[in-house]
Amino acid sequence: MSVKRFLSFYRAELKGLLVLVFILLLLYLLRHIYLNSRPVQQFSFSESHLVAATLELDEMPSAATDPAKLSPARGTPVPEYFKFNPNVATDEELRRLGLRKGQVRNIRNFIRSGGRFEKAEDLSRLYTISSDDFKRLKAYVSIPASGIPMFGHHTMRSPHRKIYLPLNSSDSTSLMEISGIGPVLSSRIVRYRERLGGFYSKEQLREVYGIDSIVYSRVSGQLFADSLLIRPLYINRTDFDILRRHPYLKYNLANAIVKYRKQHGSFRNIDDLRKISIMREEILLKIAAYLNFDD
Repeated sequence: MSVKRFLSFYRAELKGLLVLVFILLLLYLLRHIYLNSRPVQQFSFSESHLVAATLELDEMPSAATDPAKLSPARGTPVPEYFKFNPNVATDEELRRLGLRKGQVRNIRNFIRSGGRFEKAEDLSRLYTISSDDFKRLKAYVSIPASGIPMFGHHTMRSPHRKIYLPLNSSDSTSLMEISGIGPVLSSRIVRYRERLGGFYSKEQLREVYGIDSIVYSRVSGQLFADSLLIRPLYINRTDFDILRRHPYLKYNLANAIVKYRKQHGSFRNIDDLRKISIMREEILLKIAAYLNFDD
């Protein structure tokens, strides 16, 4: 088999090969022309630029370790720092500390509802107080000792002292200080509270298994619902598994809510929830306090 046979081409093949070579040469020449026509940029970094950059770095603020130097939330004036008792501080004093109007209102409503701050950490339990706000204010909170147990504090039972506890921030041990609540009921209350997201009314205790009208009448005067601490139910982004565990929704309603979201998009308000055929007004009234319609 001769080499000549492998190097021979038909006329059509030879034409195609020549065209391909011509195209490759043309592309090479175009690329060469383009690269030679581009202007060459000259960069310089003068000594003055270096000095200016160094000064800018020197002027940048470093991370503050002193809580008084931590910045308040955006939109608030530069704060003043002084010792304060959140139980008795005026609105003006709280604003001077760098708290926004909504945060001041949250603190004021909590106290008006019967709540009381027993230690600095109690302030961080309000949902409007961010972790940054608490860090910068913690060192300045000054609360005198009190005989009223709050936020899960455990104290010895005394027949001469009135017990008055918050439902949403007392642990099971503290709840046992209430006459009529033992270890079984206190555990049930805490578990039901977690499923609800908190009590907005102490009447909801009637929904706890084991608390009948007699038990409720005995314990209700020693409890109050610190409703500002309830956990929102984000109805537009909470998944099915969490929704179905809520005592007011359960499986069928949770399933209907998720299907409605997929078909119609986010709920804009409580009226959109009324469009679900199996949603009863009684359930809406119960769950309204928990609903948050943010996406």
